Amino acid sequence: MMLIQISGTPVGSNPTPVWLHIILITIFLFFGLSFSSYILIIYSDFLAVGFPVYKVKIPWEKIEGVEIENKSLWKYGGYGIRITKINEKKALIVAIPRTKILKLKMNRGKWGYVLISTNNPDTTMGYIKQETELHKKK
Repeated sequence: MMLIQISGTPVGSNPTPVWLHIILITIFLFFGLSFSSYILIIYSDFLAVGFPVYKVKIPWEKIEGVEIENKSLWKYGGYGIRITKINEKKALIVAIPRTKILKLKMNRGKWGYVLISTNNPDTTMGYIKQETELHKKK
């Protein structure tokens, strides 16, 4: 109905202004495209996780440990980008549906925990452990 009204044919006796439809379509397209891809990249200096509009770069030195999170993400507020508390520490959640969640315990910085999504939790956890061990020795 929005497309019909934007094309010039008013819908109903009190139609919504065309400019409002254009703004709403623009907002939905922006958020739809901005959160359409999830990024989890392991670099030599840091771990990058997030979406095109919001990425977090976590230096390896800040990661104290990693484990698979078995609790439901709904306990923390659901999927997407969330800020919550775990064990009285601030936690950042960057998660997408139908994936396993890894809980990174941080040793310093503004986050006590960072929860991230991955399709291959064992492989990702292995790489994270390997990189944190390498950077602890430096």
